[in-house]
Amino acid sequence: MHRLAPFRWTVVLVLALAMVLEMVNGRFWLNDLRVYVMAADALRHGQVVYGIPFGLDTGFYKYAPGLLYLFIPYTFIPFTAACVLHFILISAALLSVFQRMERLLMRYILHVHPPRIVLRAFLGFLCVAVHVVRELHLGNVNVLLLWCIMVAVEAMLEERDIPAGLLLGLAIFVKPYLLLSLVPVVVLRRTAVLGWALVAVTIGLALPLLIEGPTTGWSLNGSWITAMRAHGDYLISANTLRSLLSHVVGRQLPAFWDLFFIAAAGVLVTGVTWMDRQKDQGRSLILGSSVALACVPLLVVTDVQHFLLALPLILWTLAQLFRRPSPLRAFAFTVAMLAYGTDSTDLWGPELASRLEQAGMVGWGTLLLLSTALLPHGLPHKARLSPHS
Repeated sequence: MHRLAPFRWTVVLVLALAMVLEMVNGRFWLNDLRVYVMAADALRHGQVVYGIPFGLDTGFYKYAPGLLYLFIPYTFIPFTAACVLHFILISAALLSVFQRMERLLMRYILHVHPPRIVLRAFLGFLCVAVHVVRELHLGNVNVLLLWCIMVAVEAMLEERDIPAGLLLGLAIFVKPYLLLSLVPVVVLRRTAVLGWALVAVTIGLALPLLIEGPTTGWSLNGSWITAMRAHGDYLISANTLRSLLSHVVGRQLPAFWDLFFIAAAGVLVTGVTWMDRQKDQGRSLILGSSVALACVPLLVVTDVQHFLLALPLILWTLAQLFRRPSPLRAFAFTVAMLAYGTDSTDLWGPELASRLEQAGMVGWGTLLLLSTALLPHGLPHKARLSPHS
């Protein structure tokens, strides 16, 4: 994708400057990465992994013990060096997601380069910039998991079931709420991909049993389940569907509403994927996966930077806007991105930003994005650009 070169090099420069500024200002902390590395170090030395904070008071490790084996190499180098390496990995994965989504649009939706490729990429980056800055500052793995899923989607469309399944399984193993991304795979009856995803999850669960021994391994996996259940006790989110509806009705809705919203999201993703599955499996898989990813942070209590998962749907919608301009769709998308992509005290000031956060601004923006992307008269099958496009 050489046409994206100006975008790639500009973003590389911007992210490099961001890293330097973080270092100069003494804010190069990557506290989420610190949790992963300190927990991996504790596992390596046979110490307690779950139930104690690493770094910040909320820095509890809440993911599978098998994931920590991927972070053990970081424990052998200075933490600052690990931060630099992780920062670079996140940046590279982000650029790869842009490139792969563009390639998917070209090969399976429009069958040519959509118009204004560089401008659309910059607009897409601008939409997610605030969340990217937060992700890099914290050093989480959301962009890396997004990369895994997008590579898996591409691999599925190229009939490479083994890497597709293993990457999907890895993403789900790390963050089980990404199970929603399997719905399009089920609808399209890609049983081999599902099988290999199960293999990946099984390997992840078995690693502690094999490496630490059956007793310790079972204990670690059990502690992981307990940690996931306790996750909502020390984190809150105003951006979940239950929180948004609670804000509208003026009272806190009970937790069982989450099950209703999860089921509704499953039905939505199923419908989006099902509509085109006979005519164009490429389009149905790409759009279904993009919608599933955008829905995930609306369903679970999690950090706001998880809304980076909406990036593929943002890029999809931008392609629609440039291919078939629509003032109504453009206005709705602009409003959606103002809500979704401006969650920053630097932009609004501390007081107003706090009010907007409590109102679930990012969640409302994502809901409007979903509505905009799924408006009728989307991208046509096997569209062709006119010579004057």
